[in-house]
Amino acid sequence: MDLDAELRAAIAATVGAATGRPFAVESAQPAGGGCIHQAWTVEGGGRRYFVKTNGREAAAMFATEADGLEALAAAGGPRVPRKVGAGETVDRAFLVLEHLELRSLDRAGGAALGAALAALHRPADPDAPYGWPRDNYIGATPQANQSHRTWAGFFADERLRPQLSRAAARGMERDLRAQGEKLAARLYRHYR
Repeated sequence: MDLDAELRAAIAATVGAATGRPFAVESAQPAGGGCIHQAWTVEGGGRRYFVKTNGREAAAMFATEADGLEALAAAGGPRVPRKVGAGETVDRAFLVLEHLELRSLDRAGGAALGAALAALHRPADPDAPYGWPRDNYIGATPQANQSHRTWAGFFADERLRPQLSRAAARGMERDLRAQGEKLAARLYRHYR
């Protein structure tokens, strides 16, 4: 799918409103990076942005992705793209992000990223509940984020068990699901 005139105009208007400078999409090149949305590098007037597009039903996914990116940036973890804006046309939704020039990680870069991710996931307050203020998605699958007293309770009830239920609905073997339920139970016993 290409960026049609209506989508180009909506993206340009969103970028212009967010930056306070008029913008026109002069080129749009497909970009890699996922299997759920279409990704683009759009350019105009010497500026470049990364844009994700999908049907209008994806607007909620884009909103929760933007929330997550803003929280990651505020936490001071690894560098993440800044949200420029989001919007919709008659049949499409889009998310415009800052374009980052990415490169392959060398050994030192990989070690630095690993250390930053570890620090990001280390709770500042070990007594704070685990969860998130709103539900979001893992890929295109909705995921709940109810608050739990422990990481183990959160992981078992908000991540592991919902995925086991979804897999069972799609024909997952009973024995494999039972093993997953045993793991959830072990999490409760050992880490509560």
